[in-house]
Amino acid sequence: MIYSKLIKLIEDNADELTERMYKDLTSREETKSYAKMNKDIVCERIYEVYSRLDTWLSKDKHKSGEIERLYTEVGRRRFREGVPLHEVVMAFMLKKRHIWLYVLEKHFIDSSYELYQALEMNNKVVLFFDRVIFFVTKGYEDELRKVADSKDKGVLSKLLKKKD
Repeated sequence: MIYSKLIKLIEDNADELTERMYKDLTSREETKSYAKMNKDIVCERIYEVYSRLDTWLSKDKHKSGEIERLYTEVGRRRFREGVPLHEVVMAFMLKKRHIWLYVLEKHFIDSSYELYQALEMNNKVVLFFDRVIFFVTKGYEDELRKVADSKDKGVLSKLLKKKD
């Protein structure tokens, strides 16, 4: 099945994808904070997504909770590292884009049926990254709220107040 081959292609070439993604991420004005970070740390974070893609795309409910916990914490960590939220979101958008560009580059799609399967895989990837961006944003806002609550009860605190 083409889906399995595509996932294997991405996971088997996670090193190459990581290097491409790192170069793109650190050369963009929209993600300039990442250029100031340690390369090994940034590459490890990128590689973690690509090398475990099949695990992340599974429908296992346990993995769903793991995604929420992991990426909410990622959002908190990025806030503490001082990476602006828009750069964090752009980083995940770029990771998603690099997957599809890599699949297209490797010419794995020879028929309309294979294209359909590749689009199904892409839809799963898009859903995964949409969820990741949601949880990262949630974690980032949680951390921002803590700082706002500890400093004052001004406008920022009111804007970030959790709704019950």
